[in-house]
Amino acid sequence: MVDESMCCVAVTVYNWADGCGVIIGDCVVIPEPNLTQHKVKVKDKEYDFKSIRVNNPMSLFINKKRVGRNQFAGTRVTSTYEIH
Repeated sequence: MVDESMCCVAVTVYNWADGCGVIIGDCVVIPEPNLTQHKVKVKDKEYDFKSIRVNNPMSLFINKKRVGRNQFAGTRVTSTYEIH
């Protein structure tokens, strides 16, 4: 994501349902963001970037609206074990 000052930050949103997300031009609010600075050197290349991890998309606001429960990808557990 890029803010109005042109600062670029990688944002990873976990547990967001398929087909949901933001598009170019959306206004995104991340309450209490956890910003991490990454500095990685691989061979002769150096990478220096910032990232924000969002564990629950329902904490976000997109275009002034909180992300709804229908956009949350809940965990589903299945088993083939049978009780006799």
